[in-house]
Amino acid sequence: PLLGGALMRSVFSGLPYPTSLYTAMLARIRADKSVEYLRTAVIKAYLIRNHQQEFAMSLDTERKDVPYLLGRLFSLLEKNQHDALGKKINSTIRDRYIASASATPRRVFPVLLRLTQHHISKSGYEILKQNDIAKVVEDIPDFPATLTLEEQGVFFLGYYQQNIVNYQKKEQGAQS
Repeated sequence: PLLGGALMRSVFSGLPYPTSLYTAMLARIRADKSVEYLRTAVIKAYLIRNHQQEFAMSLDTERKDVPYLLGRLFSLLEKNQHDALGKKINSTIRDRYIASASATPRRVFPVLLRLTQHHISKSGYEILKQNDIAKVVEDIPDFPATLTLEEQGVFFLGYYQQNIVNYQKKEQGAQS
């Protein structure tokens, strides 16, 4: 009840959004392992209003901040796993690693990059997938030990926007 009142005050008066709203969205993503439109919209609105960040409406391939790139990379690795194994698996890398990848990337991404080599070799179009991953990785100088709460939100926005593109291409190709 307190969150609803604080949110309405900030909406009507133009004040910053409540931090508790933002942290609740991050907590829901970590708990459910579901990065969906409404949650990312709240995260994006919070970061724009409270931290004066700017975000494109869709995937921004020119954006070079590490948390955004890590989110994009995670999405590409997840897509590789899906293409290689389909629905034959009990748990995806998102199910196992998204919470820790968004908080402690240095511990998770080396493991995921090793796993993805196996997935890429099974998927069929290795060079294209390796190039997509390489384009993102080349702009990441080092995996940070931890990400702040603000950076975790940027991670999830990068993940969400890359995910939209990953599956949009597949649908457009199927219609052709």
